[in-house]
Amino acid sequence: MKGLTTAVAVVLAAGANSCVPNDSSIHILNAFPLSSTTGAQGCTALTIAIYAGTLDISGTSRYLLQFQMESTFAQISTVGTTDVIQGPQRNDFIADAILFSYSATPPVAGLANEVLPIFFRIPAGAGTGTFLQMYLTTANTQQALRASVGPGQIVNLNVTVQVRGALASGQKLTSNKVTFPIQVFNSGFSGCAAGDVRIPSGPCGAPGGQDGSIVGCCRDFTPRPVGCPTL
Repeated sequence: MKGLTTAVAVVLAAGANSCVPNDSSIHILNAFPLSSTTGAQGCTALTIAIYAGTLDISGTSRYLLQFQMESTFAQISTVGTTDVIQGPQRNDFIADAILFSYSATPPVAGLANEVLPIFFRIPAGAGTGTFLQMYLTTANTQQALRASVGPGQIVNLNVTVQVRGALASGQKLTSNKVTFPIQVFNSGFSGCAAGDVRIPSGPCGAPGGQDGSIVGCCRDFTPRPVGCPTL
């Protein structure tokens, strides 16, 4: 199993999400949430895919998912009379950017399409055991949401993602597009008092707020939630 994590400040069966079809052989497939706890190999993805999410902007403005990917390219070698001119890696896909586009109802001021540079490689013929973790809300998107979604308000955000790159042979290529809907709301959480910390109930031990994870302060709960410092 190969794990790919984006280095951008941002880290699917095909029918689970709203997809924009194209003829690409590089496929973004199912989306999987990540566990709130970490182990020897870091946080792991859950085994059941999701088709939409929620985000309490008062708890966190980041939304983290793990996408399943595959390549349906065949391994092809170019062979001369006696030598291999180019090996089977010629159809490997080398990513160089993630393309984000956003729409929201009601509209959110400041939302803009973004291109974030990345690097990873998917071998030709790679199956669905290849994964990509990423934050669907970029730094600019987080800022726009925090400025626009006040306590008690709800915004329906659609995030469209596409991976851009090229084959090792040089052919430029993009993946299919997928659109993942997130209901963004503000529960009015105002933070923790000095000396207290937020409950690390979100993906990979992040503060809560994504997909119903608890938003609050550790000292407000008895017994303390998992991940909170002991008394």
